[in-house]
Amino acid sequence: VRELWRNSSDSLTAWEKAATSPKADYYSLRESVPKLTNGPQLQSMIPSATTDDRGRFVLRGIGRQRVVELFVSGPEIETAIIKARTSDGDVVTVPHQFGFGAVSSMRETYQPRTFTHVAAPSRPLRGKVVDDETGNPVENVRVSAGSVTTFTSFGKSYLSATTRADGTFDLPGLSLSGDSLFVMPPRGSRYLPQGARPAFTKGDGPVTLDLRLTKAPIIRGRVTDDRNGKPVKAAIQYFAKSDNEFLARHPGFKQSGSHEVVTDEDGRFEIAVSPGEGYLSVLAFDHAKYKRAGQHPKGTFASPAAAPGMYRTYPSLLMVANFHHVEPVAIAPAANVESADQEIDIALGSGAEFIAEVVDADGKPVTDFVYLGESESSGWRTARDGKLFVRGYYEDRPREVIVFHKATNSAARLGLTGKAPRKLVVQLEPAASIRGRLLDDRGLPLANKKVFGDAVVKNDFGKPEYTWATDDQGRFGVLGILPGRKYSLWVMTSRGMVEFIAKDVATDSATGKDLGDITVK
Repeated sequence: VRELWRNSSDSLTAWEKAATSPKADYYSLRESVPKLTNGPQLQSMIPSATTDDRGRFVLRGIGRQRVVELFVSGPEIETAIIKARTSDGDVVTVPHQFGFGAVSSMRETYQPRTFTHVAAPSRPLRGKVVDDETGNPVENVRVSAGSVTTFTSFGKSYLSATTRADGTFDLPGLSLSGDSLFVMPPRGSRYLPQGARPAFTKGDGPVTLDLRLTKAPIIRGRVTDDRNGKPVKAAIQYFAKSDNEFLARHPGFKQSGSHEVVTDEDGRFEIAVSPGEGYLSVLAFDHAKYKRAGQHPKGTFASPAAAPGMYRTYPSLLMVANFHHVEPVAIAPAANVESADQEIDIALGSGAEFIAEVVDADGKPVTDFVYLGESESSGWRTARDGKLFVRGYYEDRPREVIVFHKATNSAARLGLTGKAPRKLVVQLEPAASIRGRLLDDRGLPLANKKVFGDAVVKNDFGKPEYTWATDDQGRFGVLGILPGRKYSLWVMTSRGMVEFIAKDVATDSATGKDLGDITVK
């Protein structure tokens, strides 16, 4: 079992109903089973099964009323992902996405509890990885299957092999229609990762694919916190500029998906890079503590219409705002590759941190609140130990913090500017509501339609009571509205588009505002 989906009611009734909609797609079905379990914990919770001599298997321990993704692999068959559910019924097939004016060609199929899977044939792949200059074998290189077989990107190791001492590897279970392979050299090596695609010609027997890797310069460095000098745990990625002429020495790097290493306990890293111009990006594991990259490096825009800070690079586009730091690098080619190595130390700008206490209108402590604004990019959070935490705060970057207590429909807003306060007490005040009724263009009520809004509390933490939705008559009510503050509300249409139902609406008292009937296309 690769993934498991469920909902808080442990029932597939809503899923089965959603599957009958003429606009059903992968995403609408996901909404009815929003709780996901994946990763290595599933392998220990739910034992894998092996087919008997008739091809039959039984998977136990999944639980009732679940949707799962199954990973199927075996000798001489194509590895595949199968979606299924633990209930009886017909096979359900829907488009991957039904939106943006068109239906995607990709289809999603969900099998019932008992099904037959007809496995496509496969041929084993055998290959060898050697150093391009010396011809010597390269050991411990991971070769992973790509998107065709396992429907994943960047060589997730659902189907992978590691080269032996003689550089050889065997990889069964690939699709005969052609698979992308991701070739990942061992940590600390002088080789760049690369992508490859074997050619499956007609016939029987193994398919061969030999790969040559070229040594590259290495950048070594250390990532620290600029406030205290302590090491920072971070992911370091390398991007080569699209016009880097020296990428020809590493022809498969453009298709490698990504090139990333992680700092050690002392904040140190080393990563192989191509000669020529490129960038190193740094993304701290503690996302909230550090300022996002603001000084965009000089580079080539992906397109004239691209947002500032998006650059055409390989193996993927560089989105500067996704990282805490981006460092331009330029490596001069050298006959001796070791002489081109560089040292780069990077200090990340960390913000101040402080804790606030929340009290009600009478000054009594409140501990079961939720709040927005812990960091610049975080969503709604629940109180931790009854306290409000602000992290990564900078004097020159004002921040809005909103607190909401649902039991009393009370709220507060903080407009933080200047130096971080040493002590902060947030006092809640009565909050208002915005109400209305949603109708379709025939005048019929729109039931179970989720309502969203800027600075409106939403279900970011898995608690359904913080989801605002219409009832059977299309009526909705959004709580936590601060009198005097302007709000915009919207819904998602059946085509996956945003449609505003209110813009810049303000209330002047705790009684709130009734928007009346609103027609949604």
